[in-house]
Amino acid sequence: MKQWLRQWRHQRRFAPYGKPEFVHPSARISRNSSLEGPVCVGPGCRVKQSSIGGYSYLAYDIRIHDGTIGRYCSIGPEVIIGGLGKHPTDHFSTSPLTYSPSHPLSERLGHSKTDLGFEESAPVTIGHDVWIGARAIIVDGVTIGHGAIIGANTVVAKDVPPYAVFYGSPPKARRFRFPQETIARLLESEWWNKAPDQINDDDLLALVQEHHPSNPENPAS
Repeated sequence: MKQWLRQWRHQRRFAPYGKPEFVHPSARISRNSSLEGPVCVGPGCRVKQSSIGGYSYLAYDIRIHDGTIGRYCSIGPEVIIGGLGKHPTDHFSTSPLTYSPSHPLSERLGHSKTDLGFEESAPVTIGHDVWIGARAIIVDGVTIGHGAIIGANTVVAKDVPPYAVFYGSPPKARRFRFPQETIARLLESEWWNKAPDQINDDDLLALVQEHHPSNPENPAS
């Protein structure tokens, strides 16, 4: 009976976002999050205070906190997006006990510290058609442009421009997927605002093939 009730609640809650079976029963999505739908959310995913655009998929064991995810995004397993928090590096200590009066331990110990006004967290913005490889970490406050690719195991602590391929040690934009002229035309097309059956594949394929770089390892500028 309890299992049937859980399944009924699951289907009722996620039906507006597409087929409920696209959201795995073990996934947890907070009430203050939204799915544009249809969206595929895999096993063990945790989504809190975030929005996910239509036709995107989350593999499994992904953590998203305070993030805006665009449409047609592909997010690999065990990715962490936001929710990690930040600490001041120019304060005498990085411990929240020394600068955050709202910290749970500060309140419990009765400590009263002056609030430095330090922003301990910030939202993450991920554009449309972004591919994030397995076990990547996206730090608070980062913006990733449309069409970018984030390599597996990459820690992203700074903004990533549209259509950049971002990976390596140190992590940086190693190249762009297409020449800037093609990127500009893809951004102008905003094809991601359409449903899959409305996208003109032939026109977009012709666009990227027309100006495809002769050197695929074109370095990022």
